[in-house]
Amino acid sequence: MYPIVHSTAGILIAKQTASIPLAFFLALIFHFVLDFFPHDCESLDTWMKKDNNKIKKYFYIALADFILIIIMAAILFLTLDFPNPYVILAGIVGGYLPDFLWGVHKVTKWKFLKPYCKFHSWVHNIWQAKLKTYQMVIIQIGLLAFFLWAIIKL
Repeated sequence: MYPIVHSTAGILIAKQTASIPLAFFLALIFHFVLDFFPHDCESLDTWMKKDNNKIKKYFYIALADFILIIIMAAILFLTLDFPNPYVILAGIVGGYLPDFLWGVHKVTKWKFLKPYCKFHSWVHNIWQAKLKTYQMVIIQIGLLAFFLWAIIKL
């Protein structure tokens, strides 16, 4: 999943609690639940492997996603009344952190992150299904829309 989907799920989870640690850890755990579902697509994988600029491509995708997360969070903070914004931020960070750590490992190759990245990859590959681009887009936009709807309605 793109981090915006994980972060939005983190906001929804955080909205259900008043505890910063609980919001963080539940969003962190739910990140891996979402990663269990197929969401990789062949065309994106092919594009990523096309040349030696993988890190640069990851960076630009992550940057675009991060900007979208900030915009979405700002809109939600401006339009909804969250009792404790720090709880919401904890949910966002908990949802985002696993992919951030994976990205840090991709760039730095720090050995202490290798076991974590193996676990993260294992979760991604439990249900191996390569999707067409349109299927991946439908799944991710559908989940994003559902989480936003639930944040607003619940």
